[in-house]
Amino acid sequence: MPPDCLYNRPVNRGRKIDSCQGVILSDFEAPSGLQSAGLQAFWRAIEALGGSAAAYLDDATSYAWSIDRLDVLRSAWINAGRPVDQLGGSTGSILVPHHLIGDVAKAEIHAAKMAERIVGLTVPKVGGKSTGRERGQVSEPDRAAAQRRRRLAIAKPADPK
Repeated sequence: MPPDCLYNRPVNRGRKIDSCQGVILSDFEAPSGLQSAGLQAFWRAIEALGGSAAAYLDDATSYAWSIDRLDVLRSAWINAGRPVDQLGGSTGSILVPHHLIGDVAKAEIHAAKMAERIVGLTVPKVGGKSTGRERGQVSEPDRAAAQRRRRLAIAKPADPK
């Protein structure tokens, strides 16, 4: 959780006018158009980046927009009554998962990836573990392929002629 100083400072046109834990916040301007969740995410990212915030401003902005988009999608899903399924498919008569559920899940994964770029900012991983094994890994030791035997080439002695 970010320090309270990020939330208790006045905001003037998207610009923080004080400092927080050694970061001069007045040097940064939040992207215009962000809603409250995106603005809070932007200032959290700037604070987490600390002294290197200027070098990673694009990453902080991308993270803020991804959080903003996630908040918009969640709000749309809640306003729609938190639907689980809808009629769809090729005939339009089959129950399929509601499209907003998939959109929210994709937005959560994207926000987590953006957060990984920012030093010191941790977000719970979303999306489960990867499927399959990497090339060369085996499920059990007895299932490993037998090692290939190398044949030694034995040179024939030269014919003395």
